[in-house]
Parts: sequence; C-alpha cells; structure tokens
Amino acid sequence: GSTTASCSFLALGGSIALGNREYSRSDSFTFGGQLYKLNLFSEELSSSQIREMAEAGMCSTIEEKYGTRKLKWEQILTEQRYGNVTEFSLPMELCPTPYHIKNLKARLNETETELEMTNRRLLDTETKLNSTEHELLSVSTTLNHTRSLLEDARRLETVSRWDVLFTSPYLNKL
Repeated sequence: GSTTASCSFLALGGSIALGNREYSRSDSFTFGGQLYKLNLFSEELSSSQIREMAEAGMCSTIEEKYGTRKLKWEQILTEQRYGNVTEFSLPMELCPTPYHIKNLKARLNETETELEMTNRRLLDTETKLNSTEHELLSVSTTLNHTRSLLEDARRLETVSRWDVLFTSPYLNKL
C-alpha cells in the first residue's frame, strides 16, 4: 500500500547529501556512483509502481504520471551543484530523443534508397555480363571456325594447279 507523507510541501533552500552521512565529513561514505532520474515522492510507491518504472527503463517518462513527485529530476538538473559533480549525457543509443529518431529514420530511408539503386545497378551489370558472355561464346565459335578455314587454306596453299586437276571433281573431265 501507499502512505501519504506528513507534509506535502517540499521547502526550497535545504540540502540533500547522497552517499555521505550528514554528520560525517569523512570521504569514506562519499557517493561514488552515477545518478539518473532521481525523484522524491510525497507518498510511498507501491511495488507495482516501482516495477513499472524499472521495466520502462531510463529513457521513459513514466514517473511523470505520478502526481506525488515533489523533487523532480528535471529540477535537480537545473540547480547549482557543489563538490565534485560531473554531468554526463547518456549515449544516444540508450535514450534517443524524437529528433535523433527522426534523423535515424531519415538516414535509414536514404540507405534503403541507395541500397535499392545499387541493387538495380547490380542487376543491370549482371544482365550486361550475361549478354557479354553470350557474345563471347558466339565470337569464340566464329574464331574456331575461322581457324579451321585458315588451316584448310594453308593446306591448299601447297597444292599446285595440277594437283587440283587430279582431284575427283576434275579428274577425267577434260
């Protein structure tokens, strides 16, 4: 179940010490991790609400639907920080903004268009190669036939006119 806090107003001007006991000035209890989306609520959240936020992930805005948020992450980001605080941004891959998503979709569309064009050029090239292969086979056949004729002509080159007259088409016809 949930219980309502005794005070629904969060006074400004106070301080919150995370990972360090307020009365201790020792570095042995200093928080050394990373915080993301720290929110304070004026009531105890149910286990199902906590599970819902955890399952929604770091990039969700699910916590905004709970009206009992008294200290909001968006407010923390705008406040002055003391001590050794380093701000970092999550990589775009973890929490892309709508702007990044729009740009990624545009790049994806461009890449798909380029891929389609490349695929068409590849198919055209394949068709040309097949045509060239057919032409090459035809030229090769013609070349072999021409070689055969040339060899026959070379054999006939050593034949005299008298040899031709003694061949069957001319023999005993004169």
